[in-house]
Amino acid sequence: MSGYLPYEITKAELKATEERLRTEIHRWRADTIKWMFIFWLGQIATFAGILIGVLKLMLK
Repeated sequence: MSGYLPYEITKAELKATEERLRTEIHRWRADTIKWMFIFWLGQIATFAGILIGVLKLMLK
């Protein structure tokens, strides 16, 4: 038995696992970017609403 693993793993299995991890990481990053975009749109809309409200009160 060679290496540090208690069982043998082939290079093909290791490569397949690496590809699955890469795919999962890319999917996670895409989801994170999508939700960040939605969050910031909400923040901008809220800020714009507050700003418009304050300006209307000040200009009366």
